[in-house]
Amino acid sequence: MFCKAQVVTQVGGILWENTTWTAANSPYVITGTVQVPSNVTLTIEAGVTVTTSMNPSNEYLFLLNGKIFANGKSNSTITFDAKGSGLISAGMSTADAFTSLDHCIIKGATHIWDSRGKSASGYGHFNLTNSKIQGIENSILNIYLPARNIFIEYNTFEDTSIAIGNDANVYIRHNLFNGKMSGLHYLIQNYDSGQDRLFVQYNSFINMEGRVLSLGGGLPTSGMDARYNYWGTTDLDLIKSMIHDSNTDITCPAPINYLPILQEPDPKTPTHPDITPPTPTPTESLEPTATPSHTINLDDFRIESNSSVSAFSFDSTLREIHFTVNGESGTTGYINITIAKSFMPTSNINVYLDENQISYDSASNENSWIVTFTYNHSMHHVTITESATTQGAPESSDWIMQAVMIAVALSLIIVACALIWLEK
Repeated sequence: MFCKAQVVTQVGGILWENTTWTAANSPYVITGTVQVPSNVTLTIEAGVTVTTSMNPSNEYLFLLNGKIFANGKSNSTITFDAKGSGLISAGMSTADAFTSLDHCIIKGATHIWDSRGKSASGYGHFNLTNSKIQGIENSILNIYLPARNIFIEYNTFEDTSIAIGNDANVYIRHNLFNGKMSGLHYLIQNYDSGQDRLFVQYNSFINMEGRVLSLGGGLPTSGMDARYNYWGTTDLDLIKSMIHDSNTDITCPAPINYLPILQEPDPKTPTHPDITPPTPTPTESLEPTATPSHTINLDDFRIESNSSVSAFSFDSTLREIHFTVNGESGTTGYINITIAKSFMPTSNINVYLDENQISYDSASNENSWIVTFTYNHSMHHVTITESATTQGAPESSDWIMQAVMIAVALSLIIVACALIWLEK
């Protein structure tokens, strides 16, 4: 009886062209750091396992300047076993560098993402969604000065910690955190970013000891929006003891806004068998749950799609809309989104799919813009912004103005010709 030898693909060095790692050639063993240049995309298919034979000392599996798409499926995950190395270094990247990690299992890494490096802003960014992270030996996410928003949502973290210093918005939402890494004084720390940039909401914190949320002393405006989290307790004094801010340390720049708390896990957040919702005592005062700021307001936005749409958020200051779409590979997805003119007053709208600008069809009514576009199904991050240039068709008022100007010009030409003829 003969057994078929398992396929093992060894990889390393610079990828000079767009590359796909397939399940048929899995596992992939990284023998030297895989470098992804700025004009190259690495796609990792569902079902792939990535591991390494490198000496783990100060090494990363990937050095990123381009893009990595590792989008698994609920029944066919992508596994990264770093064996003591870091996963992705983006410390010398630019704003366009991007990684999507969805339905992944990540274990044995010192870091998942590390963008510390040059002394300037404008680093790459990433999405980490629907994944399980375990066995991390250091602060798993060192997020330093990304140029664009980051989404960390619907994940399960085992004994981990996150450090953040950001120029863009970072959304840490709907995650299950089970324990925190020993040796560090925090689970999530904002060490150098603006007050309205970090959103830690709808997470479950269980089996925690010591500091869970912390503000560093990097910027005097550093802050954190940590409302609507489930803490495994309704004892507000105990929760306060897990928060390091200006209420406990005068060197911290601000207090952390953590009320109201959730009395049970948010239904969209992964669950854990250790979670038993506590029963509040009559003496405790919990603020009522309010409507979260990222909830889709049907008066402002409406999305029609054949895709699964998640992680919707909008930034009223930057006039940006973000959401994630997903669907069965090999099919075509579509989005028809209605946007209130009170949110985007002009028709100067740009649409980006995974940071690439795409064309779209547009229409309008008295109160809204209507934007429609299609794409090949897989997991994509969509960004819609108001900008100085218009991708869609001009509004009817623009056409009217142009027609009037043309008519006036023609009239002047006719009058001029008539005067010349009379002079003759």
